[in-house]
Amino acid sequence: MNLVDPILFQSRYQPAVPALLTPGACLNLVNYDHLGLIINNVASRARSVGLERGHTVVLSMRDQLLHVSLILGLTKIGVVTLTATNFPSSLRVDAVMSDHGLSPGQGLRTIPVDPEWLRGDAPALEPDDARCDNDICRLVLTSGTTGESKAAAFTHARIAFRSMRHQTIFGHGFAERSRLLLDMGLSTSMAYMTLFYMLSRGGTVAFRGSNPAETLQAFLNFGIDAIVGSPMTLAELVEMQARLPQLIAPFRAIVSIGSVLTPALADRVRACLGTNLISAYGSTEAGVVATAPAGVISRREGAVGYITSDVKIDVLDDAGRMLPAGETGRLRIRSEVSANGLLDSANKLVPFSPDGYFPGDLGAVARDGMLVLSGRENAVINIGGNKISPERIEETLASFPLLRDVGAFAVLPPTGIREIGIAIVWQKDVDLQEARSKLQQFLQANLSRTYVPKIFVQIDQIPRNENGKIDRDRLQRIAEESVKRMQPNVRATS
Repeated sequence: MNLVDPILFQSRYQPAVPALLTPGACLNLVNYDHLGLIINNVASRARSVGLERGHTVVLSMRDQLLHVSLILGLTKIGVVTLTATNFPSSLRVDAVMSDHGLSPGQGLRTIPVDPEWLRGDAPALEPDDARCDNDICRLVLTSGTTGESKAAAFTHARIAFRSMRHQTIFGHGFAERSRLLLDMGLSTSMAYMTLFYMLSRGGTVAFRGSNPAETLQAFLNFGIDAIVGSPMTLAELVEMQARLPQLIAPFRAIVSIGSVLTPALADRVRACLGTNLISAYGSTEAGVVATAPAGVISRREGAVGYITSDVKIDVLDDAGRMLPAGETGRLRIRSEVSANGLLDSANKLVPFSPDGYFPGDLGAVARDGMLVLSGRENAVINIGGNKISPERIEETLASFPLLRDVGAFAVLPPTGIREIGIAIVWQKDVDLQEARSKLQQFLQANLSRTYVPKIFVQIDQIPRNENGKIDRDRLQRIAEESVKRMQPNVRATS
């Protein structure tokens, strides 16, 4: 079965039901009848420019409706898609499709696309007699533990299997929802799986528009009652609700995934957006591996969720020996819904080891099946022999009300002694002198002496990826440049 076939079924079965909602776009509401026509138009246009089954195409799109339409139309004719702005030069790609004049270099063919691709009256696609369950249809970039970008590959069957888990792993409150805000970039595996989950069962998928008032009004008008987003996007929605409280109705289910959901943010989300907040932990390679209601994990430091029934997580010491329940070590994951493998430099699929996949996280599995994280292997900072997790500092500071965002790092200042620092994004309209004093007091009261930062820099935005995770490499570069500019006034000041 082709992944798009169930969506085309919905276009016949319930043609008038809303399928896609993109506030502010040129076509801001698409029902299933129209979506079926769009898929045919995109497929026909793609074939007319020489794209065919087995080709690999990179999508670099700004228009959400156009982006989704290209994914669906290309997938239907067997084209493998990858959503990215940058991708490994070793990855063999047949074309790059863009709606904003992207010039990818590398001698690659660029195909410009615009809303005209969606218009027309192309004939319905003929059924594909060839079985494509085991054909690769989607690539998702992942850095894994190495920091080097690689392409995880998914077949039609694997995506169908993984996306249908949404029906069970987030509780009945989510399974009953049929109108959802997808507030994550489509380059992420979670957003891609959620898109197909909702459309294949005849639901409505909404995206955020550029105008907050217009966006929230559309959510009210069309009864959008669930969210899948990262902690970063949920924080942005909380701020929108504060400015426009009359345009927010409580969401019936909210899934947070992509980075750690701090207790402070969880409290704000439940107070402003809806009480049924679900925390999820996973990766591109392994999928969602642990979930729990936010109220449960908020009572346990580092907890991210109960391990799902189709996932096995081992905890290993530095020598590779299995550790008992409750002890911290390297995590190794075996999942029935893992990606089919990673592509090597020859675009050959390399499956994961049967022993499991290492996500690069450190943690423990409690006796009740709760997964508790303590940091990332490649993020641990060594200060004079003390191994310090930047996540622990950041999670503690998340409850400090005058900070909008924060990221921890380590630098080598003129003293020649490597020290912990934090990059600070203050809330709007704070009294900086008073805020700095309160921050110092908060740090002394809530962190051990080893963890208290010695260097402070103020920046406009913490660099994050589409999952909401801090981009450590970019943060380090920004911090080092800031420290150079601010010497010698970086210590205990900002």
